[in-house]
Amino acid sequence: MRKTRREHPGRAVAAPARRRQRAATTGTASSQPVTDARTWLLGLGLVALVAFVYAPVRHYGFVDLDDPQYVSENPFVANGLTWAGVKWAFTSVHASYWLPLIWLSHMFDVQLYGLHAGGHHVTNVVLHATNALLLLATLYRATGAVGRSVFVAAVFAIHPLHVESVVWITERKDVLSTMFLFLTLWVYVEYVRRPATWRYLLGLVLFALGLMSKPMVVTLPFVLLLLDVWPLERVALSGSHAATARGATWRRLVLEKLPFLALGAIGAVIAFVTQQATGAVVTAARIPFAIRLANASQSYVTYALKAVWPSGLALFYPYPLHWSWPIAAASVAALAGVSGMAVWRARRYPYLAIGWLWYLGTLVPVIGLVQAGDQARADRFTYIPLVGLCIMVAWGTHDLIARTLWRWTAVAATVALAIVARRQVGHWRNNTELWEHALRVADESYIAHTNLGLAVYARGLTDSAIVEFRAAVRLRPNFAEAYNDLGVALANRGDLDGAVGAFDDAIRFKPSQAESHYNVAVLLVAKGDTGKAVAHLQTALRLKPAYADAHDELQRLMARRSP
Repeated sequence: MRKTRREHPGRAVAAPARRRQRAATTGTASSQPVTDARTWLLGLGLVALVAFVYAPVRHYGFVDLDDPQYVSENPFVANGLTWAGVKWAFTSVHASYWLPLIWLSHMFDVQLYGLHAGGHHVTNVVLHATNALLLLATLYRATGAVGRSVFVAAVFAIHPLHVESVVWITERKDVLSTMFLFLTLWVYVEYVRRPATWRYLLGLVLFALGLMSKPMVVTLPFVLLLLDVWPLERVALSGSHAATARGATWRRLVLEKLPFLALGAIGAVIAFVTQQATGAVVTAARIPFAIRLANASQSYVTYALKAVWPSGLALFYPYPLHWSWPIAAASVAALAGVSGMAVWRARRYPYLAIGWLWYLGTLVPVIGLVQAGDQARADRFTYIPLVGLCIMVAWGTHDLIARTLWRWTAVAATVALAIVARRQVGHWRNNTELWEHALRVADESYIAHTNLGLAVYARGLTDSAIVEFRAAVRLRPNFAEAYNDLGVALANRGDLDGAVGAFDDAIRFKPSQAESHYNVAVLLVAKGDTGKAVAHLQTALRLKPAYADAHDELQRLMARRSP
């Protein structure tokens, strides 16, 4: 925004009011204490909003997708905090990531609650509420604009897009890593206002802790540079060496971020290497780069639309079976148009450019150009990026409409989002409801069919489970896990030949799946073919040396074959 014109000496009485208005609008660092009574009350209001939306989760259980390997069936986590567990957390790659702080946090929860899922859910909610408070404190400290800061924090606290990150125990990664990211931002604002080496070093430590919780926070150095432009105003928007009243230049600010950039680079390399080593990185042969670009552009637009109108949200969104290139082109045009507008108005309304760049930049690690997993997009990926859009809306609408109307509009929007979010939380009450809802949103989701099959199979509905597993392999003919689950269900129904065929398909598409080798061996024993059964058991043990059931079955067969 343009600098306030110096007043004529005869109008000096009006200057203080204009300065106060400018500080709130452009966002110079606030000199107000973050712990004043008004802020405490607003913080309590945020906590109450979070409690309203997420209160039901204390009665929810674990989700079948990933929760077992993260918590309920992870032997290191399930034993609580032990020296062996701590060593494993720091020295092992599990679930395709190196996440030592995540494993320690889950172990601590087990120490407190055992394997009662409700307690683990409550921890996620507490961390999420803490993040909302930290966001409020950071924005208020940096801008002095209490109303807009509260609105951004409130939307962050109760937006339906964030339900997945909070309710899904596996996504402790989001809430914990973001806590460290927001702590880093708060410390950085304090460092800018009152430079001290210990504050700078504390920011580096907090950033490192965030990287040890989830590598998505690698974009933090980029966010710090955005804050330097607005609201901290340490550097001008144009001119690579144009110094502001604060005496900073782009060169100095970039050099200041080099240690953060180095930490981020290390975190990115670790994440890529571990994901590639575990097979989580999707090859270009499977999803060509042109398709990834199209999906990325559509995902950017879709996330923004869902931020405004959060309907049709689900746990898993599969890649489309057929691509509409005109829609992809329209998405690129929309992104270019908004980007151009934000840059065009950047000098007068810097928060538009900063908020938009925050949104675009913080999504880069998960936008799919380097694809890990089978999802086209995911609600949880918006946990940090949504803040950028909220800043654009909060400051933009505040400058467009009257203050009273803005306040009532902000309250109405917050209430509406809270109601929708509470309803979205309800879809997570159990596995059956979760995956039925996912199929109502996207009936071509092979992941949803598979997991719904597991949910109904656990309830004894074998025939319904078989229908879901067959739907999954029809949509994804090389989905080995679904073939394995289909084989188990067919065997339970007594169709041994069909079960053996399903397990053979599972092994054909994924030879490294030890469970399929074990399952087919059990059926081969039942059919009297112990020779092939022994070969499959030996393969299962080679793939998974600690496979206790395979050890026992192999010993039993060898004992029977001994003279």
